[in-house]
Amino acid sequence: MRIFKYKMTGNEVSIKMPLGARFLSVQCQFDEICLWMQVPDGAKIEVERRFVAIGTGHQFDERGLQYLGTVQQAEGRLIWHIFEK
Repeated sequence: MRIFKYKMTGNEVSIKMPLGARFLSVQCQFDEICLWMQVPDGAKIEVERRFVAIGTGHQFDERGLQYLGTVQQAEGRLIWHIFEK
């Protein structure tokens, strides 16, 4: 097993990662939203997974979304709630 970091480069992103990757954490690092995933060694098949950042107070449809965590950006001025789609 290894732990890989994936950056969220927008409010809704698709990220290719090895099949079987397991979510560990979401945090801001240097003001960028990052996901840390536990990845099996030797995984050869990649899958595309979708992630969404929703700001506090914004309306959204929760169907099909799995909550992962909440992060702060811009010294706490922006609060994002991260979901996998």
